[in-house]
Amino acid sequence: MTQQTTTHQTRVRSARRSALLQIAGLPLAALVPAALANEPGVNDQEIILGQSVAMTGPLGEFGRDIVIGAKACLERVNAAGGIGGRKVSLATLDDRYETELAAQNIRRLLQDDKVFALLSVMGTPISIEAVRQTQAEGVPLFAPWTGVQAVREPMSRHVFNVRASYRDEIVKTITHLRTIGTRRIGIVYFEAAFASELQTIRDEMARWPAEPLFVRPIRPDGTDAVQVAEATAQLGPEALVLLTAGKATVDFIKAFRPLAKGTQCYTLSVMGTNASVQALGPQGVGVVVSCVVPLPWNNGVPIVREYQEAMRQTGVSEFSFISLESYINTRVLTEAIRRAGRNLTRARLVAAAETMRPLQLGGFEVSYGPEDRRGSRFVDLSIISSSGRFMT
Repeated sequence: MTQQTTTHQTRVRSARRSALLQIAGLPLAALVPAALANEPGVNDQEIILGQSVAMTGPLGEFGRDIVIGAKACLERVNAAGGIGGRKVSLATLDDRYETELAAQNIRRLLQDDKVFALLSVMGTPISIEAVRQTQAEGVPLFAPWTGVQAVREPMSRHVFNVRASYRDEIVKTITHLRTIGTRRIGIVYFEAAFASELQTIRDEMARWPAEPLFVRPIRPDGTDAVQVAEATAQLGPEALVLLTAGKATVDFIKAFRPLAKGTQCYTLSVMGTNASVQALGPQGVGVVVSCVVPLPWNNGVPIVREYQEAMRQTGVSEFSFISLESYINTRVLTEAIRRAGRNLTRARLVAAAETMRPLQLGGFEVSYGPEDRRGSRFVDLSIISSSGRFMT
């Protein structure tokens, strides 16, 4: 080997060492790949999530509870140093539960605000719109707040459901009715919204074998609630399954129960709100409501105890199914972000979430996989007590 060759190799090694020393002295941001540097909603200090919920309007209490639960979780996460040294923030827009306004909000969050992911958008039509937009943009959507199959089938790779489906709730209710020997079962439902869930009831009852005593539609605005209640009471059901939500459910139960005192009413989890209990008043006592999270007052369950402590840290001592579910939704997303690592991208988040098979949250479990976006299958039945509280 000539002296000239040796000198050249020494210079190359020296240049490499110099380059490595220069890189070592750079801030971390300079080492991040170009793709990550441009990743929407992510910078060295912060991860920005987005949300559209009804903060005002007829469902404002529902939406405000969602925000309270998410805030309690994020404050807990950030107080512990955030995720990978980054704080997690949530940009929330009020959609008043108006689908057109929600569509605009989601578009703004994705295209203008450039959030990293969407969390807990609220309601069936708005969740369906969120699925459409996030699928087109390749943005992860966690915990759309509905149990309809339309957000579950066909599966979208970017959509991660957390709550159990309405089908799961219905199977739980029908199994319970079969177990206690109830056969004269009537159904009142929103025709446009719950057609597939109605078929689930028929299928489950056919296994007895049995069939519904009757099936009656009701308008979502509840304008025919009294007429449907009167016609339903005349048929004398032992139990009534309501595939409904909101004001129509309240108006129907208040008109129906004085006419059929021996009939047990079963409703979906969307009726598990303090506002619903207050609106029903005395006619709500004894109504059975399915729930997709544990009782938020049962601090014997670890995730509930954690939620209660986090809520109190934010100055809130009033608990609800809604804020607990929102807390759990946020825990699921933040855990997926944590597993995705410091080099955070949307693709890494999706891949990390798929590894949560299962994710144990202390009395509540979710599970995902490459072909599975169902999340939780937890369903229980609660009953409204004479004190206006939910009991199991």
